[in-house]
Amino acid sequence: MDWNVVWANSSLRDLRKIEHYLLKHDPAALPVVMEYIRVEVRRIESNPYLSGVVSMPGAEIMRETFAASYRIIFDLNEAAQTIEILRVWHSSREEPTFD
Repeated sequence: MDWNVVWANSSLRDLRKIEHYLLKHDPAALPVVMEYIRVEVRRIESNPYLSGVVSMPGAEIMRETFAASYRIIFDLNEAAQTIEILRVWHSSREEPTFD
């Protein structure tokens, strides 16, 4: 059974920033990158435990996976079978914050 996916406001802001950046610098890459992200979220929806565990300074233990050059950082609520996408962050950037 698939888990429910919820997008945190921070992850939605990240997606808008990715879209804005790619539209300006590499418009042809935008649909490709968004498709990679969509496919990876669908994959973790089916089995989130295949993703790596990550611990961020000042944050609880979370999980992450990669889509192209982007880290998809998420939290699991096992009781509710919910995946909360916290950040979609380019891997070349410094560590994200969680607010």
